[in-house]
Amino acid sequence: MWDDRYRHLAEGEIILESDEVDCGGDGMKRLCLDDGQVRDLRDGKNVVKLVPIKRNASGRVERYCDGRRKQWHINDPEAVNGSPYRNGDLLFIGETYAVHKKDVPEYTNYHKGAFIFYRQEGDENPSIHHWKSPVTMPRWCARLFAKVISVSILNFYGKFVWRVEVVINEI
Repeated sequence: MWDDRYRHLAEGEIILESDEVDCGGDGMKRLCLDDGQVRDLRDGKNVVKLVPIKRNASGRVERYCDGRRKQWHINDPEAVNGSPYRNGDLLFIGETYAVHKKDVPEYTNYHKGAFIFYRQEGDENPSIHHWKSPVTMPRWCARLFAKVISVSILNFYGKFVWRVEVVINEI
């Protein structure tokens, strides 16, 4: 069951089976969302993302803080402190995108000498777009930013995951 790269849930949530906590090279963390979740976020709805918890060999949640290693048992109420996400964190949203260096005058998403297309916008012309995964989106391509409003641990079919709830952040 967990061998699939994407796991779609009844509520429309997705678990991405890769390292979601990527800082994109500048310290701001990326949260990858699918097209439906991006649409909900843009509509002002809260979006819940489930991210697999990585545990150490002893099965504990582990985090390095100030050069020291801290560990929590998964059932410890303080284990949420091991999450890579914190309430109030500002994240950039990774979504399916394409970048073109050619002159495409009818589009206004222009940045750093490139036109940026977002699949969620409904532009599905495969002849000009080579869609890239949200996992590869750099921060400079991001158009959406979200604020973490809640982090908790959820037992999802015997696997523990971080339940991260975000809301659009108006910058």
